[in-house]
Amino acid sequence: MDDHGYVRLVDGTDDAPPVPAVGGPNPGDAFSIEKTAVHEYADRQSRPQERAESKRLLYVACTRTRDHLLLCGTHDIDVDESGAIELGEPAPFDEADRWRDWVQPALLDGSLVAEAIRDGQARGEMDGTSYTVRRPPRPVDWYNEDDAVDPAPEISIPSPPSLAPAKRIAATTLVNAVSDASTDGHSYSQREESTGLSPTTFGTVVHRINELRTPRDEWPTLIHRLSRMTGEEPTEADLREAVNHAADAVEFVDHIESDAQLQEVHDEYSVVARIDESRIVGDIDRLLVTPDAFHMIDYKTNDLSATTSDELAAHYRPQMLAYALALLQHDRNRDVRASLRFTDEGIEERFHWESDQMAEIESELRLMMDFVK
Repeated sequence: MDDHGYVRLVDGTDDAPPVPAVGGPNPGDAFSIEKTAVHEYADRQSRPQERAESKRLLYVACTRTRDHLLLCGTHDIDVDESGAIELGEPAPFDEADRWRDWVQPALLDGSLVAEAIRDGQARGEMDGTSYTVRRPPRPVDWYNEDDAVDPAPEISIPSPPSLAPAKRIAATTLVNAVSDASTDGHSYSQREESTGLSPTTFGTVVHRINELRTPRDEWPTLIHRLSRMTGEEPTEADLREAVNHAADAVEFVDHIESDAQLQEVHDEYSVVARIDESRIVGDIDRLLVTPDAFHMIDYKTNDLSATTSDELAAHYRPQMLAYALALLQHDRNRDVRASLRFTDEGIEERFHWESDQMAEIESELRLMMDFVK
């Protein structure tokens, strides 16, 4: 029950459950609650247990002290016309509703209170032990001098540092942006346009053959199937070239892997390079994991009749840089090697970054990202 006596549970009997005693509205004041008869009955039932618990707590508090015991409270007093002081009568011992009803008869009498009021304090004796009764201090007005009031503190919240807007850039987009910003502005296509397969579809076909590794006699059928998925139809020349490019890539990969101590091999491995809040994303054609290095293999089907492999390697370098950064951010205990395999002529161009070059790579890529609009 709360202090207002709104609800109290009356213990039941063996034949009846507990009864809730609920306060009801006061007939003379609709905004107040008064106790009902059941409520009064509940109070009478529970009050002895409550008093017993209060006496136990008072006893424990008074007997656990070591040096000094301080009791604070108020006591009713009466002053007659002659100035004599008389203490108000405490409630009977078994009907006490506060601790002073128990300790006042033992500790206080009229003469001791009168002395305390007159002199500010008085000393009493009980069973060879002394105690002091003090009157409360006189009330004082609380006020603040205007000059003494501290001004309200000024809180300054600094503006957060301005960051460059976050970007999510495909590695191939970064390559083209850097190429467009270069002095010659030349853009390298993977393969000359033909009446059959587009350069993009041709490159996809070569990549899928290397990924799926189907028997070679099934490659023409696979090329037709993959081409039709893009709505294109390969010519006989496309079939021959695609088979030749794929064969060169497969042979190159088999040669690299035969000399490597492989722990893991992944095809079309998705990576994310993190630079501040921006991201560079892409897929590594084939990733070899050895105890001391990551080895990236990327197949390029560019036509080398109009350019050189080293020029193309420089063109694709931003893509390899982004992949290298992503791998180093994942594991700085390995170096990163990259092989660009130009399947048109069977030429390999290599890159190599050591694990302690991550900050240098990140700095270079941050400058390149400014070219992406």
